[in-house]
Amino acid sequence: MRDIHRGTEIENPKSMKSLTLKLLALVLAAGPALAQAPAKLTPRNIHTHPFAEEHRTIKFKSNSAELPREFTVTTTDKIRFYGKKRTDGAPSVRGKPVGHLGQLILLPPGDRKGTISLKKAFGLVRFFAVTELPDDTLDTKETPLKEGKNYEWTVKTEGDRTTLRILAADGSEVASISGGTDKVRSVGFAATARNKGNEIDMTITYE
Repeated sequence: MRDIHRGTEIENPKSMKSLTLKLLALVLAAGPALAQAPAKLTPRNIHTHPFAEEHRTIKFKSNSAELPREFTVTTTDKIRFYGKKRTDGAPSVRGKPVGHLGQLILLPPGDRKGTISLKKAFGLVRFFAVTELPDDTLDTKETPLKEGKNYEWTVKTEGDRTTLRILAADGSEVASISGGTDKVRSVGFAATARNKGNEIDMTITYE
């Protein structure tokens, strides 16, 4: 139909409605497939936070001054966690003495994999697999990594659960931690040391 006053075409309302429904169907069909493809990780997606084992359920802000800053974490095409603990004793943080201090590394969730290489683990040091939950809370699982060993890690979403697994070189499971996919905000790793001079040198690769 043509508008004789303006010389423009007026679309048939029924045709427009049909086209809109078809486009909506295509978007809905593509939605699940798009959701299953995690974004490629870049250093900008990787976040570090100070971490204390005594407050292992709390995600402190990256720039928090509440915890002493221990160890160095660099992010390029891989993550390196290294250094010696500098703090002596156990300062009080939120009414509790904290001696096991370190860093937390968080990655966005999605089906991913990588490796962990632990070059140095001197002194009373501990490692954790981590999921970040709502309201800046953490779920953590202590992970018995050993100096000189290499590991693989995977993140997979199956059904309504997202699971981080750490595997030994022979494929046996070292640790795993999971949560409801609708609640897991990030996944990651943490490490701490108790005494001054304790040392960690760990490299994490990711895909």
